[in-house]
Amino acid sequence: MIAARTGQAHRVGMRFATASVLASVTAPLLLTISVAGAIAADVVAFATHPSSVAAPAEPAPAPFVRYRNGRLSVRAEGVPLAELLPVLEAEIGVRFDGAAVDQRRVWKRFEDVPLADGLRRVIGRQSFTLTYGETGDPLRVELLGAPEPPPIPRPAKGPAPSFTALLLREPPIPASARLAAALGSARTIPLIQLWRAFRVEDPAVRGDAVDAFLLALRRNPTLRATFVALPEASVVAFVHAWAGTHGGDVMRAIAARALHADLRDLARRALDAMPVG
Repeated sequence: MIAARTGQAHRVGMRFATASVLASVTAPLLLTISVAGAIAADVVAFATHPSSVAAPAEPAPAPFVRYRNGRLSVRAEGVPLAELLPVLEAEIGVRFDGAAVDQRRVWKRFEDVPLADGLRRVIGRQSFTLTYGETGDPLRVELLGAPEPPPIPRPAKGPAPSFTALLLREPPIPASARLAAALGSARTIPLIQLWRAFRVEDPAVRGDAVDAFLLALRRNPTLRATFVALPEASVVAFVHAWAGTHGGDVMRAIAARALHADLRDLARRALDAMPVG
């Protein structure tokens, strides 16, 4: 059942549970597909594969991932799911929120299947939602059913690398196609270069930069803990140096999109500390 609202952006939600499909429409324009579990054939194939009994001793070969015209192709031979998800992020241009419950190795081969179906085959039995933006491009995959990680304690007092020093040490991070085009770079960019995207006038590009920044914080607990430990005044100075007049917009995006409560709280406190006007 699909209801459309004429002249306005809409959000469509679908829940896949075997063969049942339900769609509803609300604003703004975001298509969200919810996928509940894997079909029995995938479960049986995984359960009967030799890798479900014993992991291979040899390192898994690099996976092949291709996303083209809304269809996904994957060849993975014993690749840990935690290592395959970042490859999917970089190729598709989405961000994964939440934690993968099933820390298994992935043995999959398929060509040009619809994105939601391909993700279901890779992720397995865990439910997830797939959200599309106004342009029709996939934006976000939220993995459901995992508890939120506990807040990381603030670092003890004493000598420690500065937040900027940690940024310089970070490896390149996946960038969406839109972010890479705005920066004139490849699909991976140094984290320290995100300041250029925060100053772009296009709010969609700034949003992609915020997503890339939050992804880096999720992947590196030390980087996240150091950022959370900064005083509000330091956060305000940092975001002003990186984002200029868009600092408030960047902090509001962090407050709205961050997965961890301590990051959301820090962003709100920094917003309160920002000068008005």
